Amino acid sequence: MKIAYLISHDISKNDGVTKKISAQVSAWEQMGNTVALYAFVPHDTECLLNANNFVMKGAFKHRFLLNRELSDSIREFNPDILYVRNFV
Repeated sequence: MKIAYLISHDISKNDGVTKKISAQVSAWEQMGNTVALYAFVPHDTECLLNANNFVMKGAFKHRFLLNRELSDSIREFNPDILYVRNFV
């Protein structure tokens, strides 16, 4: 199964949330799934996880709804499941 995992978290920090995301991706992959991580990050920086990074622009954090590059990338991956985490 192909899983697109969409997050809004600063994965340049080695915190508990980043570790949880990494563990979740590893668990899915160990079960034979293909996982693509799509991360909305606050700034363009090197991240600890292998992800397709999209920098959040503007005050409206939920710009992913309007992000054509993101939607095109997910559409190209063609996932069976879109898992969205931590959009508060």
